[in-house]
Amino acid sequence: MRVGQREFNNKEILLIQEIVELFPSLSRKEIAKTICENLNWKNESSNLKIISCLNLLKKLHEAGRINLPPSRTTNTAHKPAKKELFDISNKINILSSVEKHDVYLKLIYEPEDSNKWNDLVERYHYLGYKKNFGLHLKYFIFIKEVKDPIGCMSYEASSTYQLKCRDELIGWDKKQRESKLNWIINNNRFLIFPWINIANLASKALHLSFVRLPDDWIEKFNYKPVLLETYVDSSKFNGTIYKASNWQKIGQTSGNYNHKKNQNLLPKDVYIKPIDKDFISILLESKDPVQTDISKNNLQKCINKLLLNQKELNLWENLQLKIAQICKRIDEHEMNRSRKINALTMLLAIYRITYTKNFESYSTALCELLDNANNYRPQDFTL
Repeated sequence: MRVGQREFNNKEILLIQEIVELFPSLSRKEIAKTICENLNWKNESSNLKIISCLNLLKKLHEAGRINLPPSRTTNTAHKPAKKELFDISNKINILSSVEKHDVYLKLIYEPEDSNKWNDLVERYHYLGYKKNFGLHLKYFIFIKEVKDPIGCMSYEASSTYQLKCRDELIGWDKKQRESKLNWIINNNRFLIFPWINIANLASKALHLSFVRLPDDWIEKFNYKPVLLETYVDSSKFNGTIYKASNWQKIGQTSGNYNHKKNQNLLPKDVYIKPIDKDFISILLESKDPVQTDISKNNLQKCINKLLLNQKELNLWENLQLKIAQICKRIDEHEMNRSRKINALTMLLAIYRITYTKNFESYSTALCELLDNANNYRPQDFTL
């Protein structure tokens, strides 16, 4: 049985059946998480593929091979009122040319910005907003003269398992495609707001994203993609901005029947642009993606950010000094050295864990804190 790019053998199916039988009181999501952990089913950024696992469980349940617990519905009686849509205060029609503006992109990090991006795409993109599953990045498009964004764009790891024109161009087999499909990144949303009419703005924004995307992708997902792709609805657009940005049209999608929407889909033009000129040979190779020492890079970036904010750096240094002084004072009157180290480690852990982004990095944070605490010497501090 296949889900996405993974084929499950009989041994794995038996393990899934055993987990479902052993934990009948767990929710479907909890079961999926348990299965992902047991099968080490993760994406390139080491996150569990829970959504894909839920799809697998649904298939097995419908085939009668497992008996899933009923879906748990949330209590909607006290559901909070829907927040107001993000409002752009300046909707003055802008008629100009791109040479007169400083165009830049802002990568979306914060949930608040992500919600704004989702809302704007839902309202102004002809396809609306669709939740991205898997690896993806989202950007706002800005010009310095306007405080609000003037457009949105996003990229996601390609989820199109079979695409005839692309697959024939690359010449890969089934195994190679399963291994390397995530090295192809799809520009799945691109939007300039309707009240913005700046000549050549779209091509400029597309070029800016092409320049910065590889580094952004490496920083977040720890590997470098080699090819960009996008699909253009030729009944609505002629692909001018992609042609102007040196994207190459290589064919069309099949336009298959959509069973969910009960309609025939029109073929779309397929455009590609290589990030690496040797993308074909790279996709045909058997080695893993080009990765960096992400922990080292992230540490240096963290240090650089702290150095840019001297107040925050001074605060952190003062905090460590004060804690050490307090622990030294307590140690002299009431505690021995081992208890002092434990107290210091605990206080630092509370601060550090507060800013740790995910559960998996807690253990790393604690190990680092313990090492730091063991390096403190009472004679280094004076009251």
